[in-house]
Amino acid sequence: MKLPYLFFPLIFTLGVFSQQGWFWNSPQIRGTVLHDFQLLNDENIIGIGTECSVVKTTDGGITWQVKNNLNNMSNTLFSLSFLGNNKLIAVGEDGLIMMSSDAGNIWNTIISGTSNTLQTLFFIDNLIGWIGGNYGTLLKTTDGGFNWISQPSGISSNINSIWFTNQNTGYAISGTQIFKTTNGGVNWSLNYSAWNDLFTVQFIDQNNGWTGGGPDLLKTTDAGSSWSRYQIDPSYFLSVEFVNTNIGYAAGTSSSYSEPILFKTTNGGIDWENQISTYPYGSEEVLYSVKFIDENRGWVFGGRSEYLEAGTVFKTLDGGETWLSMCGTKTSLNSVNFINNNYGFAVGNHERNYGNIIKTTDGGQTWLNLKSSINNNNDIHLLSVFFIDYDVGYAVGYNEISFGYYEGEIYKTTDGGNSWERLYSGYPRGQILTSVFFIDENNGWCVGLDENPNGSAVLKTSDGGVTWQRSDFYLDLFSVFFIDQYIGWMIGENGAIYKSTNGGLNWVSQPSGINNTLYSIKFIDINNGWAVGDNGTILKTTNSGTTWIVCQSGTTAQLSSVFFIDGDIGWITGSDGTILKTTNGGQNWFFTLSNAPGLNSIYFTDINDGWAVGYYGTILHTTDGGTTFIDSNVELIQPDHFELSQNYPNPFNPFTKIVYHLPKSSLVQFKVYDLLGREIASLVNEQKPAGSYEVNFDASDIPSGVYIYQLKAGEFVNSKKMILLK
Repeated sequence: MKLPYLFFPLIFTLGVFSQQGWFWNSPQIRGTVLHDFQLLNDENIIGIGTECSVVKTTDGGITWQVKNNLNNMSNTLFSLSFLGNNKLIAVGEDGLIMMSSDAGNIWNTIISGTSNTLQTLFFIDNLIGWIGGNYGTLLKTTDGGFNWISQPSGISSNINSIWFTNQNTGYAISGTQIFKTTNGGVNWSLNYSAWNDLFTVQFIDQNNGWTGGGPDLLKTTDAGSSWSRYQIDPSYFLSVEFVNTNIGYAAGTSSSYSEPILFKTTNGGIDWENQISTYPYGSEEVLYSVKFIDENRGWVFGGRSEYLEAGTVFKTLDGGETWLSMCGTKTSLNSVNFINNNYGFAVGNHERNYGNIIKTTDGGQTWLNLKSSINNNNDIHLLSVFFIDYDVGYAVGYNEISFGYYEGEIYKTTDGGNSWERLYSGYPRGQILTSVFFIDENNGWCVGLDENPNGSAVLKTSDGGVTWQRSDFYLDLFSVFFIDQYIGWMIGENGAIYKSTNGGLNWVSQPSGINNTLYSIKFIDINNGWAVGDNGTILKTTNSGTTWIVCQSGTTAQLSSVFFIDGDIGWITGSDGTILKTTNGGQNWFFTLSNAPGLNSIYFTDINDGWAVGYYGTILHTTDGGTTFIDSNVELIQPDHFELSQNYPNPFNPFTKIVYHLPKSSLVQFKVYDLLGREIASLVNEQKPAGSYEVNFDASDIPSGVYIYQLKAGEFVNSKKMILLK
């Protein structure tokens, strides 16, 4: 039985900055793909991966410390060993060997004597160990890894994995071949030739061992004298872990490298059961390493290198019956909705045949995946979610019956998302539902678009979704919002805005003055509302939509979601991680680049607490209104030189931000001048400690033109130009 995964956030303090502005909830481990890990104990786990990264948890995976580009290096680390007493050794590209004596906090480089990539590492005790690498590279240590000597292996191809059962007897995996030594690696002989490439090997005693590759799993019960073959298509096994002669696990990727695989056996490898059957095809994730403490407690590490590079960590406490995701979802999230500061939901693209729904009851610190409750054997994409209270909510989207063939979907829950009922919408095939909104427990609306020439529609219910009344529209609609039971608006392609004053029975077009597609609309009362869309479009009305005014956004991004908490304070999200904020009703917008991929939806419960969701499982959270963005996955390093960065965006209107770096404490003066040398603004004039800083400049009160900004920090002076376009 496979049950939902749990998602946990990453929380820790950074250099000069505190946990302010926008910070990441998901994915928790970014910037690296994890290749190996070691279980120091139940709570302390350390992993390694690409970009010379080390990840560490001291609380069983609830929080993670991530160090990318360790010691300013970018080599991929492939294999990790734990020698006890807080000592760890890692190996990787270009002959890199690194050692830590304090449980992974500080790492020192050890001379390997080779520039060949080192793939695998194995210690038989705390002194004697071997390393295998490319072109048959084999190294041995007898002093705990401080010194390594080369051992001619006689193997010409790459050594992918090694394992020793004692100080003399060991096995090396290279291509399709298994090699064996009986004298501590001095001599190696060919033990077995397989049908396909092999990548991993493990023994649990002198006789019983397994090796895996693509798509084979091989087993020996007689110290390699004979091997039995078990084939599982389509799979590439990169790691195998047996806890006894019967119970074992094999992890890796599908033959197309498009989705991760994790199998379990309870009869020594004769039969295998898929442990993760709900991953989205095309997720581009690979599981590289699986390890268990005992029959019940185990972990698997991996990641995704495409799009947003991120690590993958799963944990089980019950022998694989349930797997907890410790890094968040990876599939795109399209909509977020909160009942209060703690209780919220997000929905997104399909996870295989499941609609992706996640829920939090603690303000986003943990997320429970509810996808197992929506499944009709096709690819379900959920585009919008709306909850009336703690129990009753709706999710809409579409079901991809076959390639290019869609059907609108409406789901309802009455138990807080634990179970969902599929509602009959009367919506014809070929159509997609994009937005749902309810004003109370009975009255709600959905809008959508049409992939076939059947005409889009507006759906209305007055009985809590039991029945739906349909009105046809021959244009694509993306958002619907009602201020009460009767008055509402919907928006769509070509700048379309429609208003209803009778609960959606009839709709009247309101001229927007633009042709850009509009994606999101929000009103705070019957008069004041905003709509956003393509090419940085922001529209505002103060007369219930009779007229709409174009607001300057300062960006050409596709703006996908708008949310206002009152008449002054509002936020917008969009493509390329765009986040905009206003404190004057939309007259001016402050631009924050979140370093996230595209953001599809934003929701606030008050002026401080908000969430934004988007591509590849991105969840951002703020507790101070989102004035800045902090990438809490990156350990900030004290700058080693003075630097003044170019402002961004540039050109701008009317807000821009400028970053500068101080390698030491300095008296800082930061000023803005016009081209005649007249001082326009003094932004900083104080002593600052070493660190990286961001200055926000508001040019609302000055005319368009070219301006000079200048940083003076001690003896360092630098100036740059910026362009204000209004």
